[in-house]
Amino acid sequence: MPEDRHDIRRIDLAELLPWTILFRGFRIARDPKKIVLGAVGALVMSLGWYVIASASSAKMPTPPDPPAAEATETQRKDYQRQLDAYKEEALRYQYVTEARRLPWQLAGDEPRGVYVSALDRKHGWTNFGIEVPSSFFLVIEPVRTLVLPARLTFLSRGSTAIGLLLLIWTLAVWSLFGAAICRISAVQVARNGNVGLMESIRFALARYVSFFTSPLLPFLGVVLIVLFCVIGSLILYVPYLEIAAGVIWILPLLAGFVIVAALLGLALGWPLMYAAIGAEATESFDALSRAFSYVLGRPWHYLFYALLATVYGGIIMIFATIFAYGMVHMSQYAVSWGGVDTTSLYAFAPEAPGWRDAFGPASAPEGAVTALPTGSRYFTALLVGFWTHLIFFGLIGVSFSFFWSEATIIYFLLRRDVDETEIEEVYLEEEDEEPFPTATPTVAPPKGTTPSGPLPPPAGTGGVSLPIVEPPK
Repeated sequence: MPEDRHDIRRIDLAELLPWTILFRGFRIARDPKKIVLGAVGALVMSLGWYVIASASSAKMPTPPDPPAAEATETQRKDYQRQLDAYKEEALRYQYVTEARRLPWQLAGDEPRGVYVSALDRKHGWTNFGIEVPSSFFLVIEPVRTLVLPARLTFLSRGSTAIGLLLLIWTLAVWSLFGAAICRISAVQVARNGNVGLMESIRFALARYVSFFTSPLLPFLGVVLIVLFCVIGSLILYVPYLEIAAGVIWILPLLAGFVIVAALLGLALGWPLMYAAIGAEATESFDALSRAFSYVLGRPWHYLFYALLATVYGGIIMIFATIFAYGMVHMSQYAVSWGGVDTTSLYAFAPEAPGWRDAFGPASAPEGAVTALPTGSRYFTALLVGFWTHLIFFGLIGVSFSFFWSEATIIYFLLRRDVDETEIEEVYLEEEDEEPFPTATPTVAPPKGTTPSGPLPPPAGTGGVSLPIVEPPK
């Protein structure tokens, strides 16, 4: 009786459920090279924002006085217009102030504790009806900071100039640092390969114009459409001719459709443009086309991938802040056993919520001396502050590294869905020189000869060479 045979096939989870590669995000995001690139990029961006925002004349406006009970309808309408103008100017001041603050400083009038561990019950939780660890929202901190210039640009005509300057500077910074992170991530995801830090920077610099211009192209298109609408609006100043404007008003409506589609595609797809260039080494037009076609062609896929990556990343950031926060806390706890006032050593810790106030003089027990350190202790506190800022920037680096890494993975997934291109397909740069020299092939000389001619006659034969005859078969 033949023996029964059972074939056990290996189930490839990545083939069955391709979106599970999103869970590789943290493994590739924790690469020290990408954490450094993310942290340095965030610092350079913030320093540029500080310079640009400091030149702004935005000031906190004074709210208008409410109308009296016996005010007329006209006075109430005037008050409403003044109130709307006040809210707009106050929002502009808030955005400019936020751009002026460096990452380690307090952020706005309502500080966000996204850098605080969930173990800190005082600073580390946010109430949304249910309490959620504040550090969960660290995963969207790169998005919030990167879209701030766009929000300021479209807020009002008075804030357009400073918003554009912030936007250009942001693109200039991440066209280098974000591009390098995307390049490293693309090779890691597709081939499990490794790209060196300098190699990724050289890749980004060689294609810097493509990285920089790909998000600008739809924005410039929007500007051109607006200019055409402004020119067309001049006929509204001509009596009777303005009737023609009403007849062709379908054109401004179509322009509005194109503007909304362009801005929506840009808002959702601009990270995919960097991922496309990092994976394909393509030009800006092709990267723009891919991003728009993937987002608009598979919108539900894109939203699912983005939502899953956000939830997964939020959980990762909770544990990342616990780890970083624990490092600082345990260092303070261990040294305090020597009887040293450790709170003064953290007098120059980051000002972000839950850091300096949790470890510095403000955290000392009631009745303790909370003055700043003096003498040699002052310089010691400065050095301790330097190291704690490095830990703090490590968290920022992880956040940005995870953002660009997951954007690259989502690009590969959407490319697979739309173009049916395998995830393993990625552009690899060829070596400039061959690793081994190519040897010139040699052909063996005919029998009885040398490479330079016939064999010389044997010695003692008188110089006569006898022919060699083959024996009969």
